[in-house]
Order: sequence, then C-alpha cells, then structure tokens
Amino acid sequence: MSPMFVCLTLAVAGGQTPPPPEMKVKVMHGTIARISANTGLLVIKMGDEKNFKQESFQVDKITRYWGADGGMLGEGLRHAGFKVGAEVWFVVGTGGLGRTILEFRLVGPLPPPGNHLRD
Repeated sequence: MSPMFVCLTLAVAGGQTPPPPEMKVKVMHGTIARISANTGLLVIKMGDEKNFKQESFQVDKITRYWGADGGMLGEGLRHAGFKVGAEVWFVVGTGGLGRTILEFRLVGPLPPPGNHLRD
C-alpha cells in the first residue's frame, strides 16, 4: 500500500469520527460524615442507621453547588450548609469520574440525570 493512500484513508476516516457518547451519571443521596473544604475530600454516609456505608468522594473545579433554596452557590464547600450531618443529594460520573461529584446539592430530589448538566 502506498504512503499516499494510507494518509488519504486516515484523513477521510478522521473526518467521520462519531460524536462522543453522553456522559452517564449516578444520582446519589446521603449525609456528610467528613468534609474538608481545603482538599475537596468528603465522606458521605448512605443508607439508614442500621444498614449504611460510608464512601469517599472528591469535588473538582467542574463541580456545581446548589443551596437549600435551590440557587447556585459560588463558595463551594466553604458554604455554611455543607457541614457534618447535612443531608445532601449529588451526581457523580462513571468510570474515571466515579468518585468525582459533578453536582452537589443541599436540596433534593434532583432533576432527571443529564438535563441539569447541560447549562
């Protein structure tokens, strides 16, 4: 096969790359067990008092925060409402973003997954 044909084939194939699939997300609910606004690390307790588990999560610069009134919060984890014992609803990604909180709320329930991430 000639080098010219290979380059042309790659150029044509590259122009037909399908769009990436929509990100899949999981909507979760729990209570803050530990929080560090400095590092962005959280431990969330999920379940009832007898049957619960605690899982670690991380916020990132892509995380959006919502207050109890439903309004967006600019101060992130430094907001007074995000404290140990606070009930929270949150959205995490899947795969490499499975421990990253994409949306963090002091009010619930959340709208259907995907609709709120497009703003």
